Amino acid sequence: MTTTVPPTLVEISAQGAEAFVPLYYKVLDTNRSVIGRFYRPTSTIIWNGRPFTLDSFVNEYATRLPTTKHEVQVIDAQPMIGTVATAANGLMVSTILVNVSGTVSYGGETQVRGFSQTFVLKPDPEKIGTYYIGSDNHRLVV
Repeated sequence: MTTTVPPTLVEISAQGAEAFVPLYYKVLDTNRSVIGRFYRPTSTIIWNGRPFTLDSFVNEYATRLPTTKHEVQVIDAQPMIGTVATAANGLMVSTILVNVSGTVSYGGETQVRGFSQTFVLKPDPEKIGTYYIGSDNHRLVV
């Protein structure tokens, strides 16, 4: 059985990722204290193989990281098959898989490191037309 995704969902996923990614990294680089607003308490967060709860990620990890500067090089997004639904407003929605790669520097150092980050963006049932990070897997690439 072949399942296809309507082209508009592919386009919407790409547009959503293009809007989400710059905002996420801007907040991560400049206003990290509010990074938790992108997540929900049930979100899965793994940074460099280390799992976090939302509270431990925000309070014990993200706020203690040195300042960062991310440069995104590649964004790829696609709707996830099997998650397509019709929202209360009649529009089709889907969970979106977003892959990001780029470089990051820490604490103003000149050394630049590669990173890869995968997000699963889920439609927020409480705020139609918005998404939250359901899963986040970040990895530094040597």
